[in-house]
Amino acid sequence: MAIEITHVRYGSLPRTEQTISHYQWRELNSAVTGSDDKQTLVNWLEKDNRAFIRSGSQYVAVVVVNANPKCLRSLGDGQVINNLANLPEF
Repeated sequence: MAIEITHVRYGSLPRTEQTISHYQWRELNSAVTGSDDKQTLVNWLEKDNRAFIRSGSQYVAVVVVNANPKCLRSLGDGQVINNLANLPEF
C-alpha cells in the first residue's frame, strides 16, 4: 500500500522532523484517509509499505531515518531532506 502524507502535528518545539508526533495521510489509490502517531507510521514503513509527500506536481518518497528516536524524512533528488516540516499542521 502507498500513502501520501498531507499534514503533520508537532509534540514539542522546535518544529522539526524529530518533533513531529502525528501524520495525517490518504491512500493514493482510494479515498481512505487517516492519521497515525510517529512510531506507528515508522513501523508501517519498515514493513515494505511506501509513503510520499507531494512536491509541486511530483511525489517524493518518505523514508525512515535511523536517528534516536527514529523519524521520517523525505527523499528528494536522491538526498534526505526535511520537506515534512513544511506540510500544514492539523
